Order: sequence, then structure tokens, then C-alpha cells
Amino acid sequence: MNESSWTGPGMMEPMYPPLPPPEPTERPLPGAAIIERAAAAEHPPQVPEPRGAPAERPPAKPPMPILTRDDILGGDDRPMERVNVPEWGGAVFVRGMTATERDSFEAETLQDRGNGEIQVRYLDMRAKLAVRSIVDSAGNRIFKDEEFGVLSGRAASALDRIFTVAMRLSKISKSDVDKMMGELNAARPSASPSA
Repeated sequence: MNESSWTGPGMMEPMYPPLPPPEPTERPLPGAAIIERAAAAEHPPQVPEPRGAPAERPPAKPPMPILTRDDILGGDDRPMERVNVPEWGGAVFVRGMTATERDSFEAETLQDRGNGEIQVRYLDMRAKLAVRSIVDSAGNRIFKDEEFGVLSGRAASALDRIFTVAMRLSKISKSDVDKMMGELNAARPSASPSA
């Protein structure tokens, strides 16, 4: 060794260029990270369209025609569906209610508690809806409103089948009932005396 290889006490100049740092080795990923990586590979991030580029929209539906009186009154707008009722050994036709039938059903189902609040009366609700919804093959009702008592003694599972379909065909949901009760309560005068 010659003296030029020494840079200071105890130090030597390197004879070869330094080695690059080792490349990191890929370690196995935990389960969730593996799933995230696979999902990212299947669904690469969407590149936003440049501003000003037209967005693709589905073709607009043509506007519906304006109906005449004859158009409104001419067709049957109440859906009807066959419902199997194994408890009774057969099937029945269930039809959506008319506006009058629905109003009378709601009038019988909602009760004024006397303090300005309205509550839902669940007693015989299924039977009251069933008598308004069960029809023959021509769509004619086979029960009168006041005949709900003859159905209320029948199997609950059978009435529940009819009730579920009748609610769907008449577009009645729990949110409808909640909304209706809220509107009726809001329309009632307050039970507390005015100052």
C-alpha cells in the first residue's frame, strides 16, 4: 500500500465505486391489503374528463303525451296479480285499490286519540285491506267493506300473503302511513288550551 491511499488516521480511500443500496424485497401483505391491491388492479382509478368535455348522458325519454278525459277514464289502471294461498288450497286475484277504496281503508285504519293525535289501528288491518283487494278474474270485488270480519278469523299467514301484495299494488308503504299520520297530526288543532 502506498501512502496516497490513506486519507487520515486509520482511513483508506475506497478502491472500487460504492455499491447501490439493496432493492427492497416485497413482503407478503396482510389479507385485507391483498384484497385491496387486487381490487385496485381490477378497477383502476377513473381519470376525470378534462373540463369542457361533454359528459355522456343516456338518451332522454320522449315526453309522455297529454291525456284527454276519455284517455283517463278509458283504461283499467289498477294492477292485478294472482296470489297463491296454500292455506286455502288455491289462489286468489289481488287488485290495487281505487282512490275511494284506499281513502276508506285509511279512514278505518287511523284513529283520533282525542288529544289531537292520530294513531294507526292495527286490529283487523289485514282483513280490511283484503276485502278491498280480492277480486274475481274479471277484476270485480268479491267482498264488501263491512265483510272484513269473515276474513279476520282466517289464517294470519294466508291474509299476510294477500296483504303484502295488496300493499305493493296499491303503493302503500310504512313511510306512506308515517307521512299520512304526520300530516293529519299537523292539521289537527293543538289539544292544549290557547293562552
